[in-house]
Amino acid sequence: MFRLIFGVLVGVVFGVIGQVSSATASAAATGTNSTSSASNSSCVYDNSAQPGSIFLLSPNSNDIEKSATVVGGNLNITWSYNSDTTIPTKINIYWANVPVSNALVAASAPTAATFYSNPSVASSIPGSQTSYIWKVSGLQPGNYKLRIVGDGIDPSYYVIQHPGEVQCYKSNQAFPATSLSTFVVAGNTQLVTYQNNYGPSNLGVAIIPTQGMFLALFFAILLM
Repeated sequence: MFRLIFGVLVGVVFGVIGQVSSATASAAATGTNSTSSASNSSCVYDNSAQPGSIFLLSPNSNDIEKSATVVGGNLNITWSYNSDTTIPTKINIYWANVPVSNALVAASAPTAATFYSNPSVASSIPGSQTSYIWKVSGLQPGNYKLRIVGDGIDPSYYVIQHPGEVQCYKSNQAFPATSLSTFVVAGNTQLVTYQNNYGPSNLGVAIIPTQGMFLALFFAILLM
């Protein structure tokens, strides 16, 4: 009797183990494990895919009124999308300083990581808005660029954070836009006023000596 009961129990145990093994193998074969292919079906990984595009319209160096501001001033940021782009749900805007090596030649352009190393200009702007007024504060006078990112899709930054990997994105999702040229943030130093101690001339206006006038007087004295 004992042997009979023992044999039945052993049979039940091995039967359960066989069912678990079969279920695991079936799950692996159908892709229903933790790396389900369902999430990959909506994403595009190959470089031949055509993502959407964001166009950064302003600030624009071709329009001086839209390419410069002062610390504490406002800067109107505008953008658009190409016709095939799926409008992002949210837009984030980032800034980066572009140092200059001299008065004419700019240093190397900022990388994607440079933009993310600074506080964002704005985040979670509705993608359909396409404009934002930036109250510029906390920046030093200099040259700057902007980067607009929709729904966190930024493959250039993703590969820096995840070397060897490609960011998953859906077809026609907007790739980020970066300023093509720099815009200027100038200092907002108040002009210093000086008292006019020179009095009016015979013309009825005050004449303030200039460097040229002092040089002319100097040479006149030499020729006397």
